[in-house]
Amino acid sequence: MNFTEAVTKAMSATDTTRSDLARRTGRSYQYISDLLKGKRRWHESIINEVFDALGISIEFVNIERRENDASQLSKAGEGNHRHRNIPKGASRKSSVQHREKQIT
Repeated sequence: MNFTEAVTKAMSATDTTRSDLARRTGRSYQYISDLLKGKRRWHESIINEVFDALGISIEFVNIERRENDASQLSKAGEGNHRHRNIPKGASRKSSVQHREKQIT
């Protein structure tokens, strides 16, 4: 899902029309419409205005946490090996390290 789709989904969930969003952000209807149609680019100030208008917030996830989550998903999916040449029970990272050792 891209950013515009997420905003559209949030607008739908909160019964917010383009006109409502324009009023709440202080932007014109045409400006909001152009953003949602992809005719204008999102920039930091309008993103913040739209977030405030819709009550949206963003949570940044710690990179280490993402790596741990990915590792846990890898362990949970053992037996489901989509990548070639990865030994059973090995993560993609350990497989790359394994191949590097074979090359040297």
